[in-house]
Amino acid sequence: MRIYHILHQMEEPYKEVFSLRFFGELSFRDIGKTENWSCVTYHRARKKIKERMEGKHEPGL
Repeated sequence: MRIYHILHQMEEPYKEVFSLRFFGELSFRDIGKTENWSCVTYHRARKKIKERMEGKHEPGL
């Protein structure tokens, strides 16, 4: 349940890309502008979520 709270606080496009990949199980190609953009955005979102769960909160998350 905590991940939903963290995800809700994230800015776009991180929130959308992470949700589509993790919950929607879409491929990076299906998600976005380019496959590379989707992949990079997803991994940045995942890093932000991990840091937040470990207590390393960044402003603007």
